[in-house]
Amino acid sequence: MLRSILKAIILVGILVVLLLAVVLYVAAHRSSGSAITPPPSAATAVGEAVTKYHESDEVLDPYDLSKNPYKWKDHSGILDNVEVPLVMSNGTRVGQVAYPGGCLKFEKMLDEHTAIYSVLVGEGSVVPDGEIAAILPNSDPPDSRRPWRVFVEGPMEAVNGFGSTITVGAVRFEGYYIPQPKPAETATLPAAQMPAGPGKQWTGARIRWTAMSHTAYAITGDVETSPDGIVISHSSYPLVYVRDLRGDELQDSAQALDVQMPSSSGVEGRLFRTSIPGAARLVNGNTICGGENAAWVLALTARGDGSGSASGDWLYLAFFSGNAEPILQPQAIGSSKALCGTYNYQKTVSNPTQAAPS
Repeated sequence: MLRSILKAIILVGILVVLLLAVVLYVAAHRSSGSAITPPPSAATAVGEAVTKYHESDEVLDPYDLSKNPYKWKDHSGILDNVEVPLVMSNGTRVGQVAYPGGCLKFEKMLDEHTAIYSVLVGEGSVVPDGEIAAILPNSDPPDSRRPWRVFVEGPMEAVNGFGSTITVGAVRFEGYYIPQPKPAETATLPAAQMPAGPGKQWTGARIRWTAMSHTAYAITGDVETSPDGIVISHSSYPLVYVRDLRGDELQDSAQALDVQMPSSSGVEGRLFRTSIPGAARLVNGNTICGGENAAWVLALTARGDGSGSASGDWLYLAFFSGNAEPILQPQAIGSSKALCGTYNYQKTVSNPTQAAPS
């Protein structure tokens, strides 16, 4: 009996000593300066950054952000990822067009809370041209077909599809933006802003043209030409005659605008002055020349039978900014920084009483 009591006392003593040893070890580990502190999790970082975001309707462009990760750093706004930017071969951006999947293509998860997206552009076909990173509150990449509310963190390092380290613009996803319907744009150019010129008219009648090229569909929609000028997206703009194009200049212009004719015999061309403000919003909120005023219009008309006529079956337009008259040679047009964009149309049934469609 006594022996059993002694064994029990000894066992309890051992347990007490072990418990004290554990408590001392934990206390020593917590106070030690050599202890390794784990980095804060992405979820914690997300929670800490919530206070930085404030609701803003500033529009942030994924393409511009992919080219300059420092742009909009520490800004809140709406990432306009629904439309694909249209970029010409010389790097000139001429607008944007709605695209079923948006301008962002999900590539991969960089870690539990960071997704890498390619930025798509339209250059004849839709192709990747840059990347951005999206920091997420979870591991579910957001839908790129809807605009995002984001906070721009600035540059961060990532690995592209080829395994190379790159610097990309990073945004923190804060949820989806629900756009409100906008009223139709109906402003017209004041007569006082019409440029001076010899005054020769475009044609003697109103002619409706249906948008046929990617840029025309996305930026101007259908247009209407008249003796007074051109109607684009319900607004009228002047076309003041400068001169007819002839000989090599006409052939060079037809080549630059990709007029599909066996020769220039079926094509007529004219150069006009115009004045379309850079702030004028057209289809989808696009502009003709970005923030610049359009000052010149190169217009070619062509008939399907090759006979040539100012009221031909096809209309080809090129808009230019700047005060200097554009040089109408294929290489000069293609590389000109003043070139705003080129647009193709097909003649539709004329209806003078009906406004041009948007």
